[in-house]
Amino acid sequence: TPEIVLYEPAPNGGLRITGVDYLVFAADWDKTHTSAPELNGQLFHFFDAPSRFGLPPFYTLHVWAWKNNPTGTFTNWNPKVSCDGYNGQD
Repeated sequence: TPEIVLYEPAPNGGLRITGVDYLVFAADWDKTHTSAPELNGQLFHFFDAPSRFGLPPFYTLHVWAWKNNPTGTFTNWNPKVSCDGYNGQD
């Protein structure tokens, strides 16, 4: 089960689902493992701290399941995802 669901804002103020993100805190994982986690043969990416996310070091795997990513289904960033539809209101 993914820990994070990824959305992008739509011009009408709604949200469109784009993908999911699996997240494992490195301190927890590294206690009992010597390599990065993987899911169905896909290795998780390591993010060290400090990071723009404000989290301790973690491993993550993006899955762009609802929006095609020309750089790959499991890459961290999708150049086709945009926040241009965000209207400034939370």
